[in-house]
Amino acid sequence: PPGAMMGGGSTLCITHNINDRNVISPEISLGSGRIIYNWRLSLDNGGSVTTRVDPARAVAVRWVDRSADGGRWVTDIRLPLETDLSRGSMNGPRKLFGADVKVQRQFSF
Repeated sequence: PPGAMMGGGSTLCITHNINDRNVISPEISLGSGRIIYNWRLSLDNGGSVTTRVDPARAVAVRWVDRSADGGRWVTDIRLPLETDLSRGSMNGPRKLFGADVKVQRQFSF
């Protein structure tokens, strides 16, 4: 949801349909100027891949894949990003830390 990774406050979200399959929608926090990048790719089988990048905190990816029997697989991946504080700067190089991966199978009856 918009603003969820921003921690509240007012945000401006601009949505642009690049083509029938790709939508980008950056969000800008009006208070801090922080930007979060969103991209949604629609797959041929009716599924989708949604990517949300907060350069200061995390990369989140959700892959929804429809199966032939009408159910679907949902995979959520979250890759936290942290700043290397050992260099004494909040603007140090970004490092990748412990990914969270969740896979679900949803059935339709």
